[in-house]
Amino acid sequence: MKKIFVVLAVFMFSSSLVFAQKEAKPNENRTVVYTFFINVVPDNFQFPLIGFANYAHGDHNNLQAGFINSTKGKTNGAQFGYVNTSVGGVNGYQGAFINVCGNDLNGVQTGFVNAVASKTNGAQFGFVNIGGNDVDGAQFGFVNASAGKVDGIQTGYVNATADSLDGIQVGFVNVTGKDTDGAQIGFVNRTRKLDGFQCGFVNVADTVESGVPLAFISIVRKGGYRAFGYYADEYTPLNFSFRIGIKNLYTSFNYSVLLNQESISSYGFGVGSILPLSKKFFLNPELSFQNTASDFLSFQSRTVFNFSLGYDVTDNLHISLGPAISRTHTINVVEPIEAFNWFGTGISVNSKIKPGFRIGVNYSIF
Repeated sequence: MKKIFVVLAVFMFSSSLVFAQKEAKPNENRTVVYTFFINVVPDNFQFPLIGFANYAHGDHNNLQAGFINSTKGKTNGAQFGYVNTSVGGVNGYQGAFINVCGNDLNGVQTGFVNAVASKTNGAQFGFVNIGGNDVDGAQFGFVNASAGKVDGIQTGYVNATADSLDGIQVGFVNVTGKDTDGAQIGFVNRTRKLDGFQCGFVNVADTVESGVPLAFISIVRKGGYRAFGYYADEYTPLNFSFRIGIKNLYTSFNYSVLLNQESISSYGFGVGSILPLSKKFFLNPELSFQNTASDFLSFQSRTVFNFSLGYDVTDNLHISLGPAISRTHTINVVEPIEAFNWFGTGISVNSKIKPGFRIGVNYSIF
C-alpha cells in the first residue's frame, strides 16, 4: 500500500507542467509553472489555478483556489484561499481570510479583512472592510470604512465614511465626514451636515438643513437650540429645565421640587417642538416624564402632555402658556399638594388622569 501512495505522489508531482511560452510581447519568454502546489502563469492564462500558491502575472479570467492567490492584473472570476490579492481589480468573488483588491471591485469579498484600493461596486462581508474610494453597495462587518462616498449601507460596530453618505449606517458608532442624506442609527452618530435622519443616544452635527436628529442628546453646532428654562404647573411652582437639539425637535432635562409636607426633589426627561405661527408667536407641544422615588417600593411617576402658545419677547427670551393633561401613578408616597385642585378621574387605585396648565420662560443660548 505504501508503494502505491509513493507511486501516486511521484506521478502527481511529475505530471506538473513546466514549459516556456512565447507571449504577445516580442523578445520575452516567460516560464509557466502549472502544478498541484505552485502555479505561476502569464497574462490571460485560460485554465483554473488550483494549488498552495497561485500567481498570475496579468489578468486571470478563471478560478484561483489555494492558500495564497495573487493576480497582477484583473481577476475576472473567483479567488478562494487564505490570502487573495488582485492588483488590477476584481470582477467576481474573493473569499479568504485576507482579500486585497488593488483597483475596482465589481463583485463580492468575504473574509476576515477585505480591502479595496479604489471603488467598491458590490459587497464586502468581514470583520474589517475597507474601501479606498467610493462604496456603491454594502459593507457588513465589525469595522466598515470608506475613504470616499457611501451610496448604500454600512452595518457594523463602527461605520465611517470620509465623504458623504447617501444611504444608511447602522452600528454603535456612525461617522460621516461630510453630508448625510440618509440615515444614521446607532449609539453615537456624527456628521457634518444632516439632510436625513439620526437616531441614537448621542447625535452630533455641524448643521441641520432638512434633517431630523432624534436622540437623548442632540448637539447641533450651528443653528441648534439650547435653552435654560423655568416653568410652573398645578403641582409646583419650582421646575427648571435645559433643552437641547433643534427647535423642530428638542429634548429637555427637568428638575422639580414638589409641594409636600417636606421638600422632595424630582427628575425628568421630555421631548418637544417649537412650531412657528408668525414672526413672534409659536406653538410649543411637549411630552415629559417625571419620577420621584425614595426607594424601590416608594415612588411616583408623572407623564404630562402640554400644548402651549408661546411668544418671542426677544431673540433669546421666550414665554409660553397653555393647557396640560397628566397621568400620575403613586406607590407608598405622600400625594403632592396641588397648587390648584383640578377635577380629575381615577383609572385605578394608584393612578389618575387630571387636566392642568403650564406657564414657562425660556432663555436660549447659541
